[in-house]
Amino acid sequence: MGHPPILFEVLDPKGRKVICHRVQWQEHVVANRPFMDSDYWVELARDAVEAPDYGIVYQDADYPNRNCYYAQIRGTKRRQYIKVVVEFDDTGRRGHVVTAMRTDYMKPGEKPL
Repeated sequence: MGHPPILFEVLDPKGRKVICHRVQWQEHVVANRPFMDSDYWVELARDAVEAPDYGIVYQDADYPNRNCYYAQIRGTKRRQYIKVVVEFDDTGRRGHVVTAMRTDYMKPGEKPL
C-alpha cells in the first residue's frame, strides 16, 4: 500500500515541509466549498503556504499544533484572503494541510509567530 496522492508539497517561510494530500483537499475543502474545486484555488493555497502575505505565519487560535497562512486574493471587489490551515507533527518540522477557505478577516486570537 502506497502513500496517498499529493496535490502539492512546499516549504513554508520557516523552512518546514508542508504537504497537501489530494483526498484531504477533496474531503475537507471542496466538500464544504465546491467553488474551490479548481487548479486556481490549489495554486492560491500552495502560494499562501510558501509565501504568505508579509511572510507572516500565524498560530491557530484553537489548536497549538496548527498554523494559519493568509494571502490576499487579487482581483476581488473587496479585500478577501485565502486562509490555509496546516497541522504540524510532534517535531514541528513537517505539516499537512487540514483545510483552506476564503475569508474577509483573520480569526480573533490568532497571533503572528
